Amino acid sequence: MILEAIQKVKLYQLLFLIDKDLAEHQRGKNCPFCNSPLHYSNYFRNPRGGPKNLEEKYLLRFSLCCSAEGCRRRVLPGSLRFWDRRVYFGVFILIVVTLRQRRTDSYSASKLMKMFGVSRHTLKRWIHYFEEVFPLSSRWKKVKGRIGAGVSNTVLVNAVVSDFIKHSASVERGLISCLAFLSGGLMVF
Repeated sequence: MILEAIQKVKLYQLLFLIDKDLAEHQRGKNCPFCNSPLHYSNYFRNPRGGPKNLEEKYLLRFSLCCSAEGCRRRVLPGSLRFWDRRVYFGVFILIVVTLRQRRTDSYSASKLMKMFGVSRHTLKRWIHYFEEVFPLSSRWKKVKGRIGAGVSNTVLVNAVVSDFIKHSASVERGLISCLAFLSGGLMVF
């Protein structure tokens, strides 16, 4: 069920629309450095992990640029599709780490590497990030009160993803809500 969700174009369409709304909301705030209006300065990314038949427009990363001469600084609005500068879609990373943390379902590192075409190094890096780095981040500190205190870092992603899916009308909605939660508590629904 969770594996099929990351290959549905509908999920990426919804994430695109949410990202578009987040960008428009950020654009209405003006430049955080000089308070001048912001203009779109979008660019395409080539993320891995999504469905093969995904239209090119869903690879667009919304970006804003200050309109004031002398400032012209970039502002990146929040995104549910892209997890910082990582090459893979954020939802793809979450699912792979979730499956790895569900060892009872026999998702070994070797099996995940074969299923998704990720290297051992990449998989180890993602696991390290969610077990060691993410729990110390300001992003997690903002939202960790919503998750039970007994959740250890070694099953953190699995616990969060499973909880959101369990309390949502569909797997897609659960994943979107989880991405919003992990992106700093953005409320999208």
